[in-house]
Amino acid sequence: MLTKPTLIVLFIASLTFFGFILTPRSATTQSNEAREKFKNDVRDGLAEIGLPMNPIETEIDAAGDRLADFVEYRSGVKISKANLARLKELEFNFRSTNKGVSVRELSQHLTRIAVDRIPKLKDDEIVFIAENLKGFYFPEIPEGFKKGRETITLRADGRGWMNEDIFVKELKTLRDSGVGAVMRQIFAYELGREVTNKVQFLAEVEPSRFGAGDSALSPMEALLVVYSLAAEDPLAHGQKGLKDRMIKHQEVFTRHTGVKWPDPNLHRAYGTNGYIRPSPVELLLDDATVTEILKLFPN
Repeated sequence: MLTKPTLIVLFIASLTFFGFILTPRSATTQSNEAREKFKNDVRDGLAEIGLPMNPIETEIDAAGDRLADFVEYRSGVKISKANLARLKELEFNFRSTNKGVSVRELSQHLTRIAVDRIPKLKDDEIVFIAENLKGFYFPEIPEGFKKGRETITLRADGRGWMNEDIFVKELKTLRDSGVGAVMRQIFAYELGREVTNKVQFLAEVEPSRFGAGDSALSPMEALLVVYSLAAEDPLAHGQKGLKDRMIKHQEVFTRHTGVKWPDPNLHRAYGTNGYIRPSPVELLLDDATVTEILKLFPN
């Protein structure tokens, strides 16, 4: 059985630089029909971004703007003007030279970022992380859901169930004690395995992109993978499709609980108190972290 500190490390390894596979594990056991539908939904999301294929500045500029809009309307993550300009510049370099990064290099870089970030977590940041692992909240939430918020789940599919107080205590202990050599290896292993699986899935969805599963990733592809891991956003659906899913979400929960679920138009699907799946992605992918991620790519 995994000890609590090890579970915390696996959690940290599940958030961005801390990453778990974007595709829910249940998707691997879905019928072929359901899996193909899920792939098509992801294609719709990716089509809204329209990642560039050629070293044409106007195309890359437009794609970068669409990517920034995509992550913001879905989760609230804002890519600063400086980082967005740098992302576009690096993407142009990649499209001109095809010199990107491998999945292994990305995983190793994320591990270094995580190990450096954990000791710097503040108490209020740890509380923020815990709050956004307890599920969507609104004042009139039914009593059963309110009771459930005494615990957190590390992933949207229910993996990593833990009492909130224990989670906060153990994460603070990990922060204060630091990440030793053994825990660092756990980080590296989990990230390597899960990021590889995620990139391979996206390459299966879009065979001409995401390094075809085993070659160099572009800066925009890599950042999108990291975002999706941190936000637990499967990238499924464009803006209209996502809004339709949130409306359906509202209808189902209202019908089954007898309590009117809030207007989805007033909430984001992911990120802080996300309507579909809350996550602390705005903390994990702050401006400084995005800057560090982009440092991986050659000029």
